[in-house]
Amino acid sequence: MARQIRWRPEDESRELIFAVCERFLRGEKAASIARWVQRHCQRPSFRRTQIYPLLGAASRLGFFQLLPPLERQLAADLRAVYKLPHQDPESLIVVNAPGPAAHDHLTTAAAALVVRLMKRVVEQKRRSGVPRVEVHLGLGGGMTAMMVSRKIARALAAERELPPLVIHTLSSGGFLPNEPQKSPISCFSYFDGLPTEIECVALFTETVVSSDDFGLVTANPAVKCVMDRKNEIDIVVTSLAAASDRHGLLRRYLEWLREMGGIDEAKLDRMHQNGWIGDVQFRPYSAAGPMDDHCGVRAVTLLEISDLVEWANHTISAKSFGDQGKQTGSFKYIVLVAGPCAECGELKTVALKPLLENEKLRVFTHLVTDVATAQDLLQKAQEQMKK
Repeated sequence: MARQIRWRPEDESRELIFAVCERFLRGEKAASIARWVQRHCQRPSFRRTQIYPLLGAASRLGFFQLLPPLERQLAADLRAVYKLPHQDPESLIVVNAPGPAAHDHLTTAAAALVVRLMKRVVEQKRRSGVPRVEVHLGLGGGMTAMMVSRKIARALAAERELPPLVIHTLSSGGFLPNEPQKSPISCFSYFDGLPTEIECVALFTETVVSSDDFGLVTANPAVKCVMDRKNEIDIVVTSLAAASDRHGLLRRYLEWLREMGGIDEAKLDRMHQNGWIGDVQFRPYSAAGPMDDHCGVRAVTLLEISDLVEWANHTISAKSFGDQGKQTGSFKYIVLVAGPCAECGELKTVALKPLLENEKLRVFTHLVTDVATAQDLLQKAQEQMKK
């Protein structure tokens, strides 16, 4: 007797999985969907109990994503306490996703925001009469930016109409040689297959160089041609790391470099002694503002903290910021995704707080964070006021 092959939802065609999922999410009953499959797909043995495993397969294939609820009151409280701009209601998003899944839901919400901003950029450029309407995305490195980039690509795959995309990487490598997946260059593959024209602008050079040699490196024609295009970027997607987080890429790389003999202990100590509290796009800062490279080396990055601050100030100061019906100028949106560490769940509040308080560090037009981080920020502000 021939052995019966066990049915697996992943073996079904994507067309069938999508059709079943679409009908189910419209509210059609499982029995009705099963009858539709039996008739239209010539599958007389298809049962209604097979519907539910197909929904799981659809989720794994990225056909749909669950968007977490947003905490609008917490967002309003943060705006008031830290005196954040409020013209655009989406400029501060607090995601209600506590626990181990917080980071996954946070990056989903961030990706959805980026897609909405892309549509805003398209409309803005059309009103301005730009001859070629394309959207330039600047993608940062690290686990958080990588997850957001992947989810942006998945969300764009569901769009009916896409503008041409130009993808810029904001830094070169992923620092550690055994973790290439954290390099922004790895994100290019996520956008393969999208039904639109895609151009890649990759920053290929050493990941970290001597501070004294940075000018020589950026003068290299292969690097300069990429640097010269940074002002074309419309939307930046980045995150931050706390100097205290053992999983932060900049900290890990500097410690690895010390172990390899590239820098000595005293230089790394000098970073901490000068108040190193965190980094954005691998550029360090203290509570007072951006820091010099006290350890003698620096990451090769497309943008400095001062660039992000300047762009954010220009966009936020515009009278039409947040009013899509009036936007006609040149706007640059910086989405800062500031949730817990993607690897251990440790909050980054200590590094995020200076970015909210110090105008020299206000590197974002849009901030996406989670409930735990928002509550911790409010608690720290209350404790500070009591002192």
